[in-house]
Amino acid sequence: MFYAVPLDSTQLEPAEEVFHPHVGGNGASPTAVGGGVILAAGLGRRGPGMAEALARTDHVVRVFGRVTSALRELHRLQPDTVVVGFDEGIEPAAALLSAARRSGTVAVLALLDAVSGVGVDRALAAGAHDVVAPPHSAQAVLLRRRVLLRAAEGRLESRAAVLKRRVVLGSLTVDLTTRQVLDGADPLTLSGREFELLVRLMEARGDVVSRAQLIEDIWGTDQGSEAVLDATVHRLRRKLDELHDEDLIATVRGVGYRLRAESFAVEPVSA
Repeated sequence: MFYAVPLDSTQLEPAEEVFHPHVGGNGASPTAVGGGVILAAGLGRRGPGMAEALARTDHVVRVFGRVTSALRELHRLQPDTVVVGFDEGIEPAAALLSAARRSGTVAVLALLDAVSGVGVDRALAAGAHDVVAPPHSAQAVLLRRRVLLRAAEGRLESRAAVLKRRVVLGSLTVDLTTRQVLDGADPLTLSGREFELLVRLMEARGDVVSRAQLIEDIWGTDQGSEAVLDATVHRLRRKLDELHDEDLIATVRGVGYRLRAESFAVEPVSA
């Protein structure tokens, strides 16, 4: 069941296995930060009110009565934002939160409440990018959505800029357009995962990348593990250390890894 907003009415009605497209507000087309597709579930009695409030904005809104129904529709709807409450308990909510994150949903939000007993740490561990504390409102949801979408746009712009460059790590040159790592003129052979790990650390430009983030970005939460990450870091370090005087990959205990900033430089790719 989900609550659909009829095109000729402001009243919400429950619908079974029916898909009602709706663009709220002024009928504008969805855009990255303005209009978009928002999927919500597990809101209980808040569902109809939240659906109505969100549908007054420039967004396509789907508010499902049951989390399992939303989970089945996640792939088909491909929302940029998923909002999940804990009215049905932590397990179904966590399944939707983690599935949304794995699918590439940019803004995955959890609505906290006093009844469920789910706190910030548990909601984030379940897969949420951020939380919305009570009292809940469409404005609060859209504000967190805007922050997350703009942050994602910034990461994409940064990644695009890095991928058009050569990165120099001491005596090594990493050409991201050809996926080659050179020690002078000699190529260094890296596995696909080793190369992805190196690129992910380069994108951070010397900042620390957490172990959890590296696992999710490179392997995904279903396939990755700390043991796999540690083994990949060990192999990459061994290959780099054979060619370099210093350890390019620094371990930040209890957090993750970073590239040593003093070894990092970016150059334009020659035409």
